[in-house]
Amino acid sequence: MSENTPPRERLSSSPPEGCTFKAPEALVWGVFLGAAGVALAALVLSGAEIWTLDYWGSDDRSAVLRNLGLLVIAIPALYLAWKRTTTATRQADTANRQQRVAERGLNIDRYQKGAQMLESEELSVRIAGIFGLRDLAMSDPEESYILVQSLLFAFIREKSKERVLKPHEGCSDKTDINRPTYEDLWPAAGFSDTRLS
Repeated sequence: MSENTPPRERLSSSPPEGCTFKAPEALVWGVFLGAAGVALAALVLSGAEIWTLDYWGSDDRSAVLRNLGLLVIAIPALYLAWKRTTTATRQADTANRQQRVAERGLNIDRYQKGAQMLESEELSVRIAGIFGLRDLAMSDPEESYILVQSLLFAFIREKSKERVLKPHEGCSDKTDINRPTYEDLWPAAGFSDTRLS
């Protein structure tokens, strides 16, 4: 790394290829070995006769060897239990990360499907698209609420553009020019030109 590299980039860069140093593991081992050293020093300085058979519980040499053997086996067992726990934690973190990625992909698909449904000519399909987008925005508000909101605003803007209405005959007031008449609304509602009597 060059000398002109800013300090922040030097700190955040990845370790060299062959480096296998892991700070959490080193910290755990340091604490463990330090505690073992302090305990051993306390035993030696306390004047206890740790080198005698009486100290270890019995005059029987086989019982002492059994107890020491159990102690020797317990230390690697503790290490293996700790290693298994860290491996399980790493696997759980990986599974959670994969689940978030899959959920994000599903949400993108839901967004695209909803946007396609808004383009449909059929009203029921557009309404289903609106409800699907609403459900997406409610299920993942941090990621998709603003995105869905901007899409729905664009849809509303596009569908509700100002339509120029023709003024009806006999209209003298200029404020009535933009107001739709009965003749404008009747065919727009899908009814024939015949009126109910």
